[in-house]
Amino acid sequence: MKPGDSGNALLKKCGKPLRKFSGKETVRDNGQQSSVTVSNWVYERSGKKDMIVSVRSGTVVRIRVE
Repeated sequence: MKPGDSGNALLKKCGKPLRKFSGKETVRDNGQQSSVTVSNWVYERSGKKDMIVSVRSGTVVRIRVE
């Protein structure tokens, strides 16, 4: 998975997340600042740290490991 992939591609590759939580994020587009909702999908990985994938408007925008 990588930023820019679709949420559907994420589901096909990684399956259903263990849990989801939403948050607000500030984005800047053409000099305009706005607040958008981001859905964070948490995947538990055996023997590794959890992977958290942030999805905005159906597109993966960030992947982090915690």
